[in-house]
Amino acid sequence: MTIPSTTVSTFNNIDIDRKIENATEGLLSQCAKALYKISHKENALTISSYILTMKTELNPSDNYRRDTIILLTRVSSFSGIVGHSEK
Repeated sequence: MTIPSTTVSTFNNIDIDRKIENATEGLLSQCAKALYKISHKENALTISSYILTMKTELNPSDNYRRDTIILLTRVSSFSGIVGHSEK
């Protein structure tokens, strides 16, 4: 799921915080901290949206959500961008 950069600019920090909190609900605080540490807020928003969608459609275990968040935040910090650009 790619979020256009203009969409990120319309989200304020409260919206991003709310998405991160909802995505990491029931998990250790390290998961939320990992998302807050991402330098590109677009990536944090994309990961949070992905986790929220996954929670809705798949009902994954807390361990699976935790592992997914940690993996995607590491990929994000390594590559700088998680999503793909639409052409």
